[in-house]
Amino acid sequence: MQAVYFSAWSLTGIRGGHTDGQITLVRCGPARSLPLESFPAYNAPMIIRKEEPSDRAAVHAVVRAAFGRTSEAMLVDRLRADGDSVVSLVAVDDASVVGHVMLSKMKASFQALGLAPVSVHPDRQKYGVGTSLVLEALTQARQGRFEAVFVLGDPLFYGRFGFRSEPASGFTSPYAGPHFMVLPLKSALAATTGTIDYASAFAALE
Repeated sequence: MQAVYFSAWSLTGIRGGHTDGQITLVRCGPARSLPLESFPAYNAPMIIRKEEPSDRAAVHAVVRAAFGRTSEAMLVDRLRADGDSVVSLVAVDDASVVGHVMLSKMKASFQALGLAPVSVHPDRQKYGVGTSLVLEALTQARQGRFEAVFVLGDPLFYGRFGFRSEPASGFTSPYAGPHFMVLPLKSALAATTGTIDYASAFAALE
């Protein structure tokens, strides 16, 4: 199977310098602001928070713009409708949704999530928005019962978060290969072999 990355933003932003701005992460509790020493460059305040029902049309538009087609936007809609979405976050800049990330249930013998898709509007790429979304999504995943997160993408980029292809190589998956990676959320994976796959909605993705 040809590798299809489930991420849409420029990776060059992770090499940018820092600014004096802040990124605010909004969770179920009080919002907290993180200095940009923790993140790539971003030139204005930005909020990362849980997706709300009122965000859905904007999320669809951002995902469509990020990938340049509707397939991934429809994937997000389907994952949400099927009840497979576990973590769904939006990046908000000046009251507009400019980025989105989703973690969804995977078919596995243990509690695992798939990181996909990750989307940043083309006008906001190269500023670390995608990195910030991934970091917060992984933070929320660690707070749950899940044991691992899988991703299909660029090893150089996702390696920065701790994803590795070697631990994922023992699993049978339609996406198996050097770009299929896993990040254990506990001390070790509950299993290192077996069949693993994304939620059913991914099967319709061209």
